[in-house]
Amino acid sequence: MKPFPTVTVLLSSFKNLDRLWWALVGYSYQTYAEFDIIITDDGTSRDEFLAFQERASTLGLVISYLWQEDHGFRKNRALNRAVAATNSEYLIFSDADIVPEQDFVRNHLILSKPNFFIYGGSGVDISETYLPNLRHEDIRGQALFDVNWLEENGLATKKARRRLKRKSHFGRVVGNLLTYRPNAFIGGNASVWRDDLIKVNGFDESYAHYGSEDRDFGIRLANAGVKGRRYTFSLLYVHLDHQRPYVDLHKKNENRLKLKKTRKSGVTWIQNGISQYL
Repeated sequence: MKPFPTVTVLLSSFKNLDRLWWALVGYSYQTYAEFDIIITDDGTSRDEFLAFQERASTLGLVISYLWQEDHGFRKNRALNRAVAATNSEYLIFSDADIVPEQDFVRNHLILSKPNFFIYGGSGVDISETYLPNLRHEDIRGQALFDVNWLEENGLATKKARRRLKRKSHFGRVVGNLLTYRPNAFIGGNASVWRDDLIKVNGFDESYAHYGSEDRDFGIRLANAGVKGRRYTFSLLYVHLDHQRPYVDLHKKNENRLKLKKTRKSGVTWIQNGISQYL
């Protein structure tokens, strides 16, 4: 097996510490442990954030923290600052509401290839009403990723059954092929070589509202010759679902139009990107 590159997991959080805790619990039970984490938080009070850091120190993970005030949707700014803070060769991106399967980091690294970024599909959603019932054991023993356990707890959706029943290597390979979509960088479950990210100047901070801000990055990577590969059934996670009061449908549609221009123009480099932090 090829030697793994140095790797950092970057987690973005927007006033979401309860879910972030369970995401970190998931990373504490990874089968490959040679990684560090950078958490970039937007909008949590400083006192809450410091108390969370103390709690997270009990998990045995190597974590760095960045914080910014809530001045609207600035996820891409947070991500650019986080990337600037690490020298790791390979970067895995996820969100505070995503609990990774135990092989999540290992599989991202196994699947990594020069001149490619990789991404998973949408995860298995669990209702926010179940969050108070979640236990360490559910993650340590991987019951959270077992369709029978989900059935017993009334959490199994059609998508969960479809995602989790492909357990064999062959089943996952077939599932990956059937769900292929090119170059759709999905910020909650994606990874890329740091040098490739720098090549296109990272994330475009002119996206000031939710929607398409991560896909823009993937399109520019593809324009630069770095193609995307999707592995829906190899990069599994559970999404701790929640309300999204920050979504503005009008602004989301504006972002989609902006994304179409990026795709048609062939642009790779953007001005308002990571270079301002390097």
